[in-house]
Amino acid sequence: MANSVSNDALWEKLSEISQQLKGSKQTNEAPDFSEIAEAIHAFRQANNACFEENKKNISIVNKNILLGLKRVASIQKRVESHAEQDKSDKGSHFDLKFFKLRKTLVVIAVLALLVLTLTVFCMKQQNDYALLLDEFYRLILENKP
Repeated sequence: MANSVSNDALWEKLSEISQQLKGSKQTNEAPDFSEIAEAIHAFRQANNACFEENKKNISIVNKNILLGLKRVASIQKRVESHAEQDKSDKGSHFDLKFFKLRKTLVVIAVLALLVLTLTVFCMKQQNDYALLLDEFYRLILENKP
């Protein structure tokens, strides 16, 4: 028998052999042990093949579990480092009643307002200078003989 014998076929063969044994006990004939030995040998080979496949599958599952554990450990390290970073960032926020503001955001807003104020002031000076220059040219043109 080959390695590709199914379990159902083996059980069927064993049931036939058991019926033969029951029949031989009643007729007092000697049972044919060669068929039993062949069936047992085929059954062992099928079980060994299944055992080898199970062994391979178990090793693959173990590798997958170890890989998963490594990934979980790396994620846990990242979460812990992020938690430590959050603890160190507690001093960098203004806790207002309804929301939090980062101190850097406040500094950037103040600097933006300063730039806006300086821009408006420079534009006003440029406008005043242009008006004075126009008046100066008008006075020069009026005083010419």
